[in-house]
Amino acid sequence: MANTARRALTPARFLRLPDAKPARDFEDGEVTRKPAPSIWHGIIQRLLSVVFTAYFDLRPDGDGGSEIRCLIGSPGRRRAYVADYVVVLNATARGFFGNRTFEGAPDLAVEIRSPDDRPGARERKIAFYLAHGVRMVWDIDPNARTVTVLTLDGAGQTLIDSTEIDGGDVLPCLRIAVRQILPAPCP
Repeated sequence: MANTARRALTPARFLRLPDAKPARDFEDGEVTRKPAPSIWHGIIQRLLSVVFTAYFDLRPDGDGGSEIRCLIGSPGRRRAYVADYVVVLNATARGFFGNRTFEGAPDLAVEIRSPDDRPGARERKIAFYLAHGVRMVWDIDPNARTVTVLTLDGAGQTLIDSTEIDGGDVLPCLRIAVRQILPAPCP
């Protein structure tokens, strides 16, 4: 009789699957499809690119981008997430460049809320990020026009569009107005 047992999906097997749109995440052996990005996702990602291009012109020790898959976690607990935007410091030394998955925790992960978010999924992802080496997370809510900044020390602060984000120890000398990374409000 043929062995019909399925092999468990591992991070390595997941990474060999063909790419899909919208992107897929891998957590605890399960593959989940990210919500389809909204127009605001694309605009916020473009605005983040402008901010971080200027930041890394002055500090060429890092880089970042949107929709980059990162393999995060310790052996046996590794997850593959596609954050809406990531920043990696010491990018060359950490092997950030190349046409592949980044194996490691970014220094900053940005998640942009979507109307199609599955209940609890974003919160689980953010908690995993912070428990496994992501030093700072920005949770952007385009509807509320807020950015919640979370750090490894457990501090969390929700900022409104008239306030500034301070990069702190993670992104030294970064100070940007929240409104610089949000789309113009709807009329």
